[in-house]
Amino acid sequence: MKCIVVDDDPVQREAIKSCIASVKDLELVGVYPNAIEARLALQKREVDLIFLDVEMPEMSGIEFLQSFKDVPQVIMVTSKKHYAFQAFEFDVTDYISKPIDMDRFSSAVQRARYYEENLKKQETEDSLFIKSDGVLVKIKMTPHNLKYWCSSHTRAFPRLQSSFDQRVALQNICG
Repeated sequence: MKCIVVDDDPVQREAIKSCIASVKDLELVGVYPNAIEARLALQKREVDLIFLDVEMPEMSGIEFLQSFKDVPQVIMVTSKKHYAFQAFEFDVTDYISKPIDMDRFSSAVQRARYYEENLKKQETEDSLFIKSDGVLVKIKMTPHNLKYWCSSHTRAFPRLQSSFDQRVALQNICG
């Protein structure tokens, strides 16, 4: 999993980097002293996981989360336990108190891995369920399957067919 660290305290950044280095399959791709630099970097690079401090100058970790439409997984790392409830309002993956306990760190990373694996599994198992003639029909969400089903039901779903054709055309153009 590609991850970044966002913390204004250089000692804490080093501690988190050390923890990351001791966990297999975590790849540290960026370390940022503030949320603004991290936000700019994330416009150019995708990551799977963010280790994020809450209290930082200029932009807090909470404000950082509010600036995203779709935020990657986040593990909040802070010495202020009262932020835990607020952090979970933003659907963070986990919350670690400073100073960092390695067992707790490993547990948080394991939770992130679990979510990542289930998200990928869910993406590969996407299906569309449509009720047709009183029967619930499951269609695996591949362009071929959906196009075939839509083309055989164009009288009932003409807008669906048109919308699907436009989406496939856009995907072919945009990659």
